[in-house]
Amino acid sequence: MLKKFYKLLCVFLINISILNLLLFYNGRMMFIDNIIYAKETNNNSSLDIRACWVSFLDIEEFLSDLDEDAYRYKIDEMYDNMLANNLNTVIFHVRPMCDAIYPSKLFPWSSYISSDRSAPIYDPLKIAVEEAHNRGLFFEAWINPYRVSRNNETTVSYKQTEFYEIYKDIIVEYTNSDNETCLSLDPAKEESTRLICAGISEILENYDVDGIHFDDYFYVSGMYDELSYEDKMSNVNCMVSEVYKTIKSFNKNCTFGISPAGNMDNARNDGADIDTWLSCEGYVDYIMPQLYWSNDFITLDGESVEMFSERCKEWQAVNKLDIPIYVGLALYKSGEVFDYDPGWCSCDDNLKNQCDYSFDAGYDGYALFRYAWLENSNAKMELANLNAYIDETGLIKQKININNQNSSEIIPESNHKNDFQDNVYENITPKIRVPEKNTLSLSYTTYIYGEGGKGIFIPEKLSGLGGIYKGIGGFNADLNLNSEIGGIEYRVHYLGGRWSEWARNGKMTGISCSLRVMDGIQIRLYKAYHGNYDIYYKVGYVDGTWTKWCSNGEISGYIGLNGYIDKIELKLEKK
Repeated sequence: MLKKFYKLLCVFLINISILNLLLFYNGRMMFIDNIIYAKETNNNSSLDIRACWVSFLDIEEFLSDLDEDAYRYKIDEMYDNMLANNLNTVIFHVRPMCDAIYPSKLFPWSSYISSDRSAPIYDPLKIAVEEAHNRGLFFEAWINPYRVSRNNETTVSYKQTEFYEIYKDIIVEYTNSDNETCLSLDPAKEESTRLICAGISEILENYDVDGIHFDDYFYVSGMYDELSYEDKMSNVNCMVSEVYKTIKSFNKNCTFGISPAGNMDNARNDGADIDTWLSCEGYVDYIMPQLYWSNDFITLDGESVEMFSERCKEWQAVNKLDIPIYVGLALYKSGEVFDYDPGWCSCDDNLKNQCDYSFDAGYDGYALFRYAWLENSNAKMELANLNAYIDETGLIKQKININNQNSSEIIPESNHKNDFQDNVYENITPKIRVPEKNTLSLSYTTYIYGEGGKGIFIPEKLSGLGGIYKGIGGFNADLNLNSEIGGIEYRVHYLGGRWSEWARNGKMTGISCSLRVMDGIQIRLYKAYHGNYDIYYKVGYVDGTWTKWCSNGEISGYIGLNGYIDKIELKLEKK
């Protein structure tokens, strides 16, 4: 298998201390500390996904009823924890039960973000998306499309909202396996599909999410059990295809993925038409089966079965479209005792072995369920072994499509026009007295991920670890001046990813982690200083080459062509 060959090649190269693979494309030598995968896609799902689910239970435990400062602090802590565990995607539960963790015209406030369903004075989703993107994390909005409540307590709570009266004609009431009363939107009703699509439109109109994500709550036990597989799947398929169309009408690069139950028969019985989704276009961009077993599973007959591996092969076998497939891993079972699945307590390398097996089987990434276990001591060794395996085998790689491209499709961006908006020059006036050149103190720093996860700050002038194969993850610059009359601002482009937010006057932009390293940068002065000074900058690569000097907001760096930046130099000149 091609992927297995590349993995083995990577291990071989590491063992003989060859740290960089030389690639030639259109006459340009590329020095990239990455494995190159030639898999053509047309959306963000071409990126290797290492995700973590932040469920409504995590929101309730860590983020409920916080003021804005406390919420921001905890979100930052959670995201930093994800980065420290080699993750690059957050799957955030934004609508767990026909409710919302954001101000919505269609749904009540979720009781998991606000226990009394009152509106916070800030927008939790806006902060969650922005802070994820500030760190280079991809953000997927996780929605349960049908579920309205999950037990007696949440049923009573939802019936007390004004929205129950609005939607009660499309809500079905049923008794679950625990003999509790639950509510769900009726999948057979067209009005249910229209509401779900309207809710997704509301998110896409207001938030820069990278994807929409569903899990496995469609038809559940106790809800229309008499319906056939075919009827259930037909109803759900109508909704899924409409959701797909809705998303692509807003942004064709916004991904739509579903995470069904790992048991394929159970998934089908719940209305998940996995065979159609994985063989016909127009339904999903990726699939993420929940393979929550070890390879030491005990059947009812007392037989030991390699359940994870068997289910892993079953899912890949039906992937006729060869769309990205990611494996959902049961982080929450780490160190726990299960009579029927003793593998979770008999060893601490389940996740490592599962990642290895799924990668060999053709999977494109994984997701860990759920966030709380990133902070749980029971999962410490499982995570340590998984992370060590990822680091040692070089599986933290961006997939770069180098096939089926021509020189007109890939061009250096160092000479692109500035994307300035007129308002960045607001209040420029010659009457403002700015410091002379020799009184300005230009300083800048890069942040590079060091051994053991410790950050290394490298000051000017050649900021970076040139020739030591460490890409720059974060950057800041400052003029040490009166910021009220102007200053310096900058943003960076992540290798294989997106632009960071603009930062100003000493604030770090980019991320302090080797998972996301820079391959482009823009720097510019604003207000009075733009009118009086020019800022020049150039970037260097591991092979010792440098770009030409760029200035005043131009893009420096060969985005998508020359690997990562490991050096940068700045200078300031008076006009």
